[in-house]
Amino acid sequence: MPYWPIVAESRTTAIPRPVRITLTRPAERAAIFRSDVSLLFVANPQAGRIGGIQRQSRRLYEALGQQFPTQTLADTWQGRGPANRNRRLNRHAVKEPIVYCDAAVSSIIGTTLFGRSTRKIVGTVHGLDIIAPVPAYQRRVRAALRRLDRVVCVSDATAAEVARFGVHPERIAVIHNPAEPYVPAHLGRAKARGQLQSLLGVDLVDRKIILSVGRPVRRKGFDQFIRRVFRDLPEDYVYIVAGPELTEPTWVRLGRPFMSARRRRNLLVATGYYSSHRDLVRLSTHPRVCYLNGVSDAVRDLLYAAADLFVLPNRRVPGDMEGFGIVALEAATREVPVVAFGIEGITDAVIDGRNGYCIADGDYRAMREKILMLLRDPDGLRRFGRSAAAFTADRFAIDRITQKYSDLLIDLAQSQN
Repeated sequence: MPYWPIVAESRTTAIPRPVRITLTRPAERAAIFRSDVSLLFVANPQAGRIGGIQRQSRRLYEALGQQFPTQTLADTWQGRGPANRNRRLNRHAVKEPIVYCDAAVSSIIGTTLFGRSTRKIVGTVHGLDIIAPVPAYQRRVRAALRRLDRVVCVSDATAAEVARFGVHPERIAVIHNPAEPYVPAHLGRAKARGQLQSLLGVDLVDRKIILSVGRPVRRKGFDQFIRRVFRDLPEDYVYIVAGPELTEPTWVRLGRPFMSARRRRNLLVATGYYSSHRDLVRLSTHPRVCYLNGVSDAVRDLLYAAADLFVLPNRRVPGDMEGFGIVALEAATREVPVVAFGIEGITDAVIDGRNGYCIADGDYRAMREKILMLLRDPDGLRRFGRSAAAFTADRFAIDRITQKYSDLLIDLAQSQN
């Protein structure tokens, strides 16, 4: 199958302007103001980008805004970094808010602006944002983490990295990312496959569809899965890789003559552009491999509806890591079981035997055998898919995750009184 550079539909959601949330239920209002908690939300300067972390940040902002009076730093949300008017917003705040930073970059901003104040500062870290292999950035990140009153890690693997930086364990909390809510479109698998077949011009009748979704970066391991697993699977199996468009940044291309290969590679890793795109384009000449680049949300949902199985064949890449594995939750909530290499933060998203299966790191033979076992029992796979969806929706519910953040923030506010 060829490589399909699908033109994505516009799906950018406007980032909210600064707002003071007014609580409407008296019981909520009384509980919040007894604890005297308000938030100043510092967002990643790249919060306008579309990606799993950015979507999670916005959802958390909206959920916490229903429980606490919340303000944002406007210029940060708009992607321009902190400005003087942010400082004025800080001085005119009605109460002494807790400063919440949604990523390592925003934690640098938060600790720079408010590190000398009496405010408590909380930051969430995700993985690559703390281990990005750029020395100057690393110095800033480590200094910021040590100044945070609480560091929220999205997985045990991320928490281990934070502890390695010298942050005391008592200041580290692990709170997983929530699953995105999914409303079934009542699109049956047969109909979904028919639409997908029309879109791609590929015969999908009586085929087993294995799906991977994610940015085509090297840590995802899509290229290695094709070479070391998929080519040995039966002829009626199809593998589809789908993700956003990913091209080398202009500044990297222009700076190529002036930097070493190692520095260029590290910058690509740090910015999330260490791509396997060219390998995937070449590998998609395989008659049963399809690589979709730049898919819209509608096409993504169509792929999930048509798929039999989802794979996360991640591999370890120096200076990079999978902090959690949000796409595993996306698949599981849509009743598509997951088979993944159990490395880094993936083991916090894929609970072995509940919403998927974790394979030992790099054991491609075991992954191939697990895929064959599951796809040879379609009825059992569908039953497991239904139970996986129910388990994931409960364990990673936004209400459950938000409550953990709320408890942490209230405890922190009470500790400063």
